[in-house]
Amino acid sequence: WHNGNTILLSNTVINSGANGINVTVSANTTASYNAISNSSIHGIQLRYSGYNIIAGNNIYNTTGNSTHLYYSGPSIIEFNTITRSLQSGIVLDNSRDSVVQYNTIRNTSFGKFYVYAYFGTAYAGIDSYYSQNSTIFNNTISNSTWDGIHLYFSNFSRANYNNIQNPGGHGIL
Repeated sequence: WHNGNTILLSNTVINSGANGINVTVSANTTASYNAISNSSIHGIQLRYSGYNIIAGNNIYNTTGNSTHLYYSGPSIIEFNTITRSLQSGIVLDNSRDSVVQYNTIRNTSFGKFYVYAYFGTAYAGIDSYYSQNSTIFNNTISNSTWDGIHLYFSNFSRANYNNIQNPGGHGIL
């Protein structure tokens, strides 16, 4: 809580009962080269956080979203490998000025009956809702039960040069 200049580097978190990594109210957070598996909620969650870097993490088998930014930004999310997330691989939730690039996201959205009904969105490889000025660039997304990339009320956002394979819904919505 209420952190500044936080560096979370090369940690291994297995079987957490909540989030693998959770940072709330922070500035200048770097979460890099962490291995997170079997989290009961999210792999990495940053809430009310700015100037974030989430890079080079390996996140496997989360019940929630693998990476979740909530009212955060600007942020760079890059070079992460995400495999088997019950919800979305990467979520930008009411966030701004984020760059999501060079991530590999496989087998997401297995909880296809769990839908953000109050937002009107479903789960995706990359899900951006109510987020402004986001760039989603050169990511590889495969085998998402719902959409590859879902943009919902995300003004001034761009999705370019992404490779989306076998989405259960739309490639980009």
